[in-house]
Amino acid sequence: MRVSMPAYLLLLAALLFTAGCDDDDDDNGNGPGGVEQQPPVIANLLAMPDSIGPGGSTQLLVVAYDLNGDSLSYQWSVPTGELSDETSASPVWTVFQADSAGVYTATVDVTAGGETTTGMVSVGILMDLPEGAFYLGNNEMVCQHCHSDYIAAWSLTAHAEAYKSSDEECNRCHSTGWNDTLNNAGYDELMIEALRDVQCEACHGPLGPDPTMHEPEIQGLLSGETCGNCHHDSTAEPIAASPTWEEWAMSDHGTVINDTFTVEEFIEEWGTFGDCDHCHIGEGFLFVWDEDWAFDPSAGYYEEFGAHMISCGICHDPHPTHGSLTGTEPLNLRATVPIELPNPTGYMITGWGQSLLCGNCHRDRRTPQYISNAIQNGSPRPAPHPSAESNMVHGIGSIAPGADTTLGYATSNTVPVPHQHANVGAIGQDPCTECHMIIVEGSPHDPQTGHTFMPEVSFCQNCHATDEDFDVGGVKDSVEMLMEDLENLILANNPDLNAAGWSEANVGDTTLTTPEARVAAWAWFFVEQDGTFGIHNRDYTYQILNQSLTWYDSVVTVSQPKRGWTWTWK
Repeated sequence: MRVSMPAYLLLLAALLFTAGCDDDDDDNGNGPGGVEQQPPVIANLLAMPDSIGPGGSTQLLVVAYDLNGDSLSYQWSVPTGELSDETSASPVWTVFQADSAGVYTATVDVTAGGETTTGMVSVGILMDLPEGAFYLGNNEMVCQHCHSDYIAAWSLTAHAEAYKSSDEECNRCHSTGWNDTLNNAGYDELMIEALRDVQCEACHGPLGPDPTMHEPEIQGLLSGETCGNCHHDSTAEPIAASPTWEEWAMSDHGTVINDTFTVEEFIEEWGTFGDCDHCHIGEGFLFVWDEDWAFDPSAGYYEEFGAHMISCGICHDPHPTHGSLTGTEPLNLRATVPIELPNPTGYMITGWGQSLLCGNCHRDRRTPQYISNAIQNGSPRPAPHPSAESNMVHGIGSIAPGADTTLGYATSNTVPVPHQHANVGAIGQDPCTECHMIIVEGSPHDPQTGHTFMPEVSFCQNCHATDEDFDVGGVKDSVEMLMEDLENLILANNPDLNAAGWSEANVGDTTLTTPEARVAAWAWFFVEQDGTFGIHNRDYTYQILNQSLTWYDSVVTVSQPKRGWTWTWK
């Protein structure tokens, strides 16, 4: 029940009146009225209202009396904000900001006749909130004691310095908890220091009222939607931001579910066969590259919890605490470690910077033993693993037909054949991102962030000004002619394959092809799986196709026209 200030002032007057009227001490040294000297009595202590927010005020009131009739004095103290009069019985407490939501205590010392009594009254600050979860803010106060390593790592990121003091509209994304549709004590309701910057709750959801019961939001992080709330094209709004989310949603990474698979088909395709999920499913990737990812996807996880595509929080670690498993600031890329190839066994690709992340998935996975079995015994997959781009760019990992006397093969080279751009600008040091992540710079809110992962002819025209498409210098046409010559030569000497039709599965069928044909076809599929037909590495592409053509023509009886042979790889 709320009681008005006048009512308490009347009560105070009545108490003072009944305390006695004799102001003279008796002969024994007692106080006025002959009562033994005692500390003052606090009859009541109130804050009205008892719950406020930043910028709000509450009227404090202490009702006290002294049995000895001595005059009373007051001394107030508060943990934050300021008092209208620290020595009044009823000061006004105004709170401009607070570290976090909670119960704060105002203290008053009441003194009379040299004796003091202390009283305390509690006021809820930021606690007058709607039911449901709300933001507490201040990582150090709320999260630090349990997650100090994450806070330390987060403090080095751009999120920790995101707040824009000069522009309130910017702080829709540069603060924590902004939500125009909910009153959940986010920065739009409480513009306090504790909610500045992009803190833990900005990504993991509100912690209040009880942090110990908090279950951090991760589904939005796995899907990328949490990141997309800010990293998206907002040109239709009063503020401009980066179109990262929209670009990713157009990429192969962002469309494989819906465009190619349902979620159930996605799990069936990639979640139940060996370690395919380590690159194809977000959770599987985290299982390999995030030391804190506690879920084992092989234990029925996908069937119970679903699966996510390779999205924002899969490639980028928002609080990098994993040492060599992550990249450098400010992108915090995972998996930027040397790329280990299975063929040649244990070969390492290094020095690619951010592109190491791309290469750790986009690489061949066929071991020498796998290749040998596919050639000698046949296989429905008698070819490199799809997306062998790292091998092609680096110029290593295909096979050289006839390299030993028992028909077999060896790697086509032990020293890489660099791609033609290896020493041009920064491409040799960061080949994937340099061409596949074209960024229009000049603003924190770039109109183009490269997250479609599609190269642009305009980028090539910086050096190849007269070329109007990616077939620079006719490279693609010449490679396709070499591939056609090789395919025709294999078909001419394997009539059953010719009747069945050219495909990976048919080439691997021992009833349709000879081992020699399967050796020769490896280079064809190596180029086809790379998918750029010489753009990634013109010289290596020419080399492995010419090697296969020359060798296979020497071991078969039916020869074919060789149009592509006019092209050399040197």
